[in-house]
Amino acid sequence: MRIDAVITPSVRHCPPGAYLDIARKAGAVSLVIENMTIAAARNEGLRVAREKGWEMILFIDDDIWLGDTDLEALADRVITSQAAAGVFAVTDFPDNSVVMHAARAAGLPAPLRPNGGTMVLHVPAVAGREFPETYNEDMFFLHKLDVIRAGNAFQEPYDPFVPGRAAREEAGDLIAEAMHAGAGVGSDEEYWAGAIAARHELIGTILAAGVPERAAASLREAGSALSDITAAGARELAGRWLQESGTREAVR
Repeated sequence: MRIDAVITPSVRHCPPGAYLDIARKAGAVSLVIENMTIAAARNEGLRVAREKGWEMILFIDDDIWLGDTDLEALADRVITSQAAAGVFAVTDFPDNSVVMHAARAAGLPAPLRPNGGTMVLHVPAVAGREFPETYNEDMFFLHKLDVIRAGNAFQEPYDPFVPGRAAREEAGDLIAEAMHAGAGVGSDEEYWAGAIAARHELIGTILAAGVPERAAASLREAGSALSDITAAGARELAGRWLQESGTREAVR
């Protein structure tokens, strides 16, 4: 099955990049959606795909590139496995949160989660789904969908320890990581209190392991933002973001 479109969401003006070559090789339309939040740009890409009747699309961020990947064969794998998506893993410079980048800097484990930086989507399989306006919007979108590992992609390195970034990410990272561990909309406040406490402990463990000062400042910033989240607030955010993403769990 062919890829109908290569869609590149960007928060900035996006000059022509490798995604054009990918689209040409795949015989696909190249659609760049820029100057929006990532969630809004992804949703606009989905809207266009549904309007055009595109069945298979590739989302690829403007700072990621692929190796020699047979996209047609990959699309066939997604269909054959009856999956909704095929996601690529970024292993050279993982697209983690600030807290996980700090963990890596300290030599501690920093797990990789499926994400939408490079993702082949079977559009009919995600009918009714959208990306919620939060950090980790792709994890909420993919929640409880069948996803296959598509291969590896390569991320352009960036500085994760920019002031303000950790605070903006913290709520979305807390909820998405807890959700990945099995939390659902019905999880009670006791569960979320435990998740918040475990997150505080993780941040403290990374700080104690020793990281450069800029990373330490970001960790303190994340901890401060985390202190503003209550168990009731976390439960409400989980429900809202899953509702916005259109998961069956959220709307039942």
